[in-house]
Amino acid sequence: MTKLTTRQAKPEDIGQIHACLADLAAYLGETDLFQLTPENLQIHGFGDTPSFSVLIGEKDQTVAGICLYFKTFSTWFGTPGIYVQDLYIKPEFRNHQFGEKLLAAAAREASTFGATHLRLSVDRSNTQAMAFYDRLGMSKQNKEQIRMLDGLDFENLAEATAD
Repeated sequence: MTKLTTRQAKPEDIGQIHACLADLAAYLGETDLFQLTPENLQIHGFGDTPSFSVLIGEKDQTVAGICLYFKTFSTWFGTPGIYVQDLYIKPEFRNHQFGEKLLAAAAREASTFGATHLRLSVDRSNTQAMAFYDRLGMSKQNKEQIRMLDGLDFENLAEATAD
């Protein structure tokens, strides 16, 4: 079996993280929507108040994939959890359980601060990922629908005054 090591990302990994996320956007056919820069990663992931954490998966000291996640809180469960924003394994490293190993490492890390659950969303066109999550036993949440407010609509809401 192929050995994968996992570790927390460091600022010097920003280039590799960005490359993995750009590859993911390309794989999903969404490069036109991909606006992330290495500077964004530096500021929001490695600055004074990090908004996310990244686990790096390596095989023989070569980056095989990443898992980018952040803390959440469930009012239903009354406990913290994590939300996996991006899980990406480079094509040449797929089919070696590296995705599962990165998710397991994220779950272990999250359990150290009392997390009891992991959530993520998957692009509807990514049937390979859906099959992977099904194999892990991740349940599809039919009660919820993801919504998003961005751009000018977000700015307008943020600037709205309370009456």
